[in-house]
Amino acid sequence: MRWSTRKLAISAGRRSSAPKAHRLSRKQRWPTPCSAQPSELQVHLTVVSYLRHCAAHGAWWFHPANGELRDARTAAKLKSMGVKAGTPDLLLLHQGRLFALELKRPGGRLSPAQIEARTAIEAAGGHWACAWGVDEALTILRTWGLLRIQSKRVPA
Repeated sequence: MRWSTRKLAISAGRRSSAPKAHRLSRKQRWPTPCSAQPSELQVHLTVVSYLRHCAAHGAWWFHPANGELRDARTAAKLKSMGVKAGTPDLLLLHQGRLFALELKRPGGRLSPAQIEARTAIEAAGGHWACAWGVDEALTILRTWGLLRIQSKRVPA
């Protein structure tokens, strides 16, 4: 997405030197993404909503909080505590089996660290899958027997 100098100045909170009639309205200050594709965060939150309401009985799942920006000190501390790059977005345990689900927005790509994590999890006997979008994630979870529902309606 290309922004004009004026849009960048407005988004940074600086006043524009342009005459008042040429300034952007409040709605125009923050450009909206052109893509109608959901973000990876939106995919993740929707899948988690399904799991909260419809996970199979006895299934235990969590999101390892490996992502997000950190300062160098915190990152070094967490790395020494065992945080590993490429860990899948959701780890699920059910009936003595490990299931690892990597979530991607449609069109997203796996990183080399995520490919290495897939190899390691499968070599250890776990089940690993990558879902590009909500529908694919729900299909995988149903196939693994981790959802109690069969419809695609979002739980209230």
